[in-house]
Amino acid sequence: MVECVIFDFDGTLADTEKHSLNIYNNLAEKYGYNKFTKEEVEELKKLSPAQFIAATNIPYTDIFRVLKEGQKLLKKHMDEINAYSEDIKVILSDVKSISRKTGIVSSNLIINIKSFLNKYDISDLDFIVSSPLFSKENKIKRIIRRYRIKPEQILYIGDEVRDITSSRKAGVNIASASWGYNSKNLLMQNNPDFIMDDLSEVVSIIKRLNE
Repeated sequence: MVECVIFDFDGTLADTEKHSLNIYNNLAEKYGYNKFTKEEVEELKKLSPAQFIAATNIPYTDIFRVLKEGQKLLKKHMDEINAYSEDIKVILSDVKSISRKTGIVSSNLIINIKSFLNKYDISDLDFIVSSPLFSKENKIKRIIRRYRIKPEQILYIGDEVRDITSSRKAGVNIASASWGYNSKNLLMQNNPDFIMDDLSEVVSIIKRLNE
């Protein structure tokens, strides 16, 4: 039985890609990193996390500083960020009706996530957790301990290979969203438990796991 559903934010619930690209290119020009066009981003989606970082030419020691600076700049645009599904409120409500706990674990800032949720009048999630970029499994494990839920009773929804990696390390089920920051082919190569082409599919996946 699925007792807890955890959603990623950027690329899964929220379409932050356009604004994130603009912000990144401004920072890239400021610091001397590689800039990208919208068309080039589609190719970047086919790369592993390590390959992606190499393509940006960002030194590893700068990654987290640049990420936080970009997230603070994104804060100014949250009222312009749309959900990937117009029915997001209904979908999350349906998920809550069949799962004991529902929330978000994301590397984005909590203030940005809450701003987005307020736009769609979503206020009944059980938790919103901000996580480091490459170690979401630690936050997932905290949720396991906090709510006394077995790992196999958790379903994580994310759009990147690093979501698959973190889910495996935490021992939870992973459904990959094909519309986000990694391509569908790359996600499938990393063997998620499920692959989704629409956010509404999460409900049917939960029901399958509950059979």
